This record gives sequence, structure tokens and C-alpha cells, in this order.
Amino acid sequence: MQAPFLFTVNAEALLATWPPPAAPNGAPIIYELWLAPGSLAQADGGPAVPGITPGERLVAAGPGTRFVVRGLAPYTQYSLHVRAANPQAAAASPWATARTAGAPPAGLGAPEVRRTAAGLLARWSPPAQPNGIIASYQVRGTHGSGWRPCWLLVLLLHVRGRYPPGLGTARSVPSNG
Repeated sequence: MQAPFLFTVNAEALLATWPPPAAPNGAPIIYELWLAPGSLAQADGGPAVPGITPGERLVAAGPGTRFVVRGLAPYTQYSLHVRAANPQAAAASPWATARTAGAPPAGLGAPEVRRTAAGLLARWSPPAQPNGIIASYQVRGTHGSGWRPCWLLVLLLHVRGRYPPGLGTARSVPSNG
């Protein structure tokens, strides 16, 4: 049995497809799609099945060869495999791995901004759920007595592949709108 082909649908879903086994032994086949231990799908698990690793979760069962696994976390890697069974025999595929798409960060608090001799200093904590790789932060504020909108351009330091949790320098730039 071949490993399933996994495709990212969106930030909360993966599509799994698989070909039927080369030698199905004649009887109708029921397919079971299993999620690896440690994967975070919000699907109910089935009963323990011989030949299945403890902790695996059954996410689909039936005669079809494709299934959309929903209720997944954004930008998270998942491993799935298929088990084909009929009254004569059962076979399991190797594992296949895919990552859900990223989503906008969630749980980002307001920055702390204070005036310094050189301008403004902005500090913030990273979002509680980054939901992907954060490449930059954009801080918007106001300035002047008329409270006209402006953008604060934030320069970040890149350290060993990770962005620091919200330390940057900023300068005020009037917006056009």
C-alpha cells in the first residue's frame, strides 16, 4: 500500500488521497485514515486496533480514497497513514507528512511605547499563537496634536533564525490617509 498524498487545503485542513492497493484480494475494501500520535487534530479517536501504534487517532473510515481532515491547528505538521482492510487481509501504508497553511497571528497584545532622546522605543511580546513564521511586525500609531494617523516603521534584529520577542526601534512617518 502506498503512502497517502497530502495536500494543504487551508490553515485548518489537509486533503489526503491514496490509490487502491495493487492486489486487493477481491473483496470490497474499507480504508481507515489514521493520524500519528502527537498530531493535534480535534477528531475523536476510535478503538484500539491490532497493528496500530498506541495513540494513533482514527479520523476517517469508509470505501473512498480521499478525505479532508478538518479541525487542525494552523501552521502545524501532521503525519497520516492509510490502512486498507477486507475480510481476507489488511495492509498499512507508510506515513506521509504535511503542514497546514499559516494564519494571521492571534493573541497579540498592545505594544509598550516610550519616548527616548533618539525617538521612540517600542516593546511587545510575541503573539500567543503565531500561526506561522513571523517575518516582521508593523506598529501603527498616531502623533501630533491633531491625532493624525502615522506608521511606526519597526526595525527588527534577526538572531539565529528567530525574531526577538518585540524589541525594535521606531521612527514616526506620517501616513497618506
